Amino acid sequence: MKTILCILLCAANIFAATNLPPVIEKAPTELFRSGETQLDLNAFTRTDSGLADFNNGGGFGVNHFFTRNLGLGADFQAEDTSSAFFDRIGVAAIYRWPIGASRFAPEVKAGYSYDFERGDNTRTFVTGEKDKEEVHTRTIHDGNGHEVFAGAGGEWRFTKAFGLGAEARIVKPLDGRSEYYIGIIRGRFNF
Repeated sequence: MKTILCILLCAANIFAATNLPPVIEKAPTELFRSGETQLDLNAFTRTDSGLADFNNGGGFGVNHFFTRNLGLGADFQAEDTSSAFFDRIGVAAIYRWPIGASRFAPEVKAGYSYDFERGDNTRTFVTGEKDKEEVHTRTIHDGNGHEVFAGAGGEWRFTKAFGLGAEARIVKPLDGRSEYYIGIIRGRFNF
């Protein structure tokens, strides 16, 4: 009985290997092209103080690859729109390297962003008692909003026109605050 079962399984494997089309065809070599423009729809989570506090948001990005590997990009992120429509706007240089016909391209990026929540946030405090003659005001700026960042991630390309990607990013504010981290997932449309 074991011999018959083994023969049937071997025959089924041989039949499947010779008669059925592959589930995912090999990627064409032009899947990641020079002159390509991309539109990203992003969802992200950001943490300022370790893994205990997360802020979630969304946004979009636009990239253009001048060669198959080198490109420039811009992204727009929003967590809440209480003081600005976008909380952060950034630009980056991007380097990607497609891996053969695998449909996957790792990428790294380095860039600059401006955080409107930090840069435009000025608070004024009144000190002293209101019924006394001396009332002092004090203005505090929360930061200048300028930041630099580095990220690493990749994209899995389903078709020439659509892919899914992910990125891990570390952001360093230039006003002395400590760095924070952003995890991004994206749908990418390629033109």
